[in-house]
Amino acid sequence: LFTEKVASLQKELTTVKKASSEFRAIQQRVETEWQVHEALQHKIGETSLVTEKSTEIATLMSEPIVSHKPAKPSKPIAVLVGGFLGGLLSLGLIGFDLFQGGPFVSRRQMEDRLRVPVTAEIDTPQGGIHDRRLQEAMTKVLLSAEHRGARFFHVSSVWEEDHGVNVAGCLATASAHYGCPTLLISVLPGGDPRALVNLAPQPCQVENLHTLQLPASFLVAPNYAWQLLGPHRQHFGRIVIESTSLSQQSEIPAVIASFADANLLLVKKNRGNKREIEDVVNHLSRGSQSQMSLVLVA
Repeated sequence: LFTEKVASLQKELTTVKKASSEFRAIQQRVETEWQVHEALQHKIGETSLVTEKSTEIATLMSEPIVSHKPAKPSKPIAVLVGGFLGGLLSLGLIGFDLFQGGPFVSRRQMEDRLRVPVTAEIDTPQGGIHDRRLQEAMTKVLLSAEHRGARFFHVSSVWEEDHGVNVAGCLATASAHYGCPTLLISVLPGGDPRALVNLAPQPCQVENLHTLQLPASFLVAPNYAWQLLGPHRQHFGRIVIESTSLSQQSEIPAVIASFADANLLLVKKNRGNKREIEDVVNHLSRGSQSQMSLVLVA
């Protein structure tokens, strides 16, 4: 009963966090649109003053004075004002497009836009699965309230990353260090769907940790593959499967995400654009009901 109550409270906490992130995103969007609205109102007011002043000058100059001819309204002024407003509008559109399409530069910006929590911020892994700082970061992820009960982790990346396997390896190592029999599965590009696949896990130097490599072709029929992995799900307390070497266009990461209890998506800071990353998040979330979190890589 206590475990069920804790699980219920954790689920409610996750719902509240998600709602809070959505509220912050809406609040920021409203503030931004209101600032743009005020700026446009101010600019329209200035334009009205310029137009009224130009009309008064034109009226005075049009009255006959001695031998002077009536003056006509100054067309260059209207042209300049129109060009100025057009330039402002163009700059505004360009700035808006850059804001929408530029890379994410901060954790808060990413969480507000994507409405997905950033569970860890890490440097680019240098020491493989023996990277001490990376191990500490992945241990915190493993022990967090959102992921503590997850038995099947999926680690993927917006772009193909060579160091993604190190992130998954440190996550699996942290799990093994806490006495949980853990299986680390790496999905590699290619493969022949008709070929036999060795499903025997290989022991690792780390106690309680085994590894297994699978070709992407093995997951072409996901339900069948999941059945073949059934004995592993019974034997190991936790499975960490990484697909960071695969392109998101291959659809394999989305297939794995639909089975996972928790999805970790690696996002490179100051790379790509917001719309591209948002599309990947939506694509992975579409067929999955599990918790998704982001790992921001500096």
